[in-house]
Amino acid sequence: MVDQQTASVSSADLNLEGQCLKLSGVVDKHSVSGLHKKSVEIARSDNPPTEVCLEAVAHIDSAGLALLLEWRSWARRAGQQLSLSHAPRQLRMLARLSQLDEVLGLE
Repeated sequence: MVDQQTASVSSADLNLEGQCLKLSGVVDKHSVSGLHKKSVEIARSDNPPTEVCLEAVAHIDSAGLALLLEWRSWARRAGQQLSLSHAPRQLRMLARLSQLDEVLGLE
């Protein structure tokens, strides 16, 4: 069971602005499910994103890393590239430790 304090801290949002998917807030095991559901709708649009802007991400954990990998996989299957911009230090460290920095284009 998630306590109220954790639930309020684990808020994240996702918005499509042009070709940029703007991710914000706390991207963790508590928020990834909702973000994934919202991203499925965006991925089906006629104008899918080519960039994920991470500038407003306050915190990201391994669940967030997995979500980014899923999005890159969707783009690759559609014959597109999905770049990450403004990746926070925490994400860069997680990716490096997981040996996924090259996969995510964070080298």
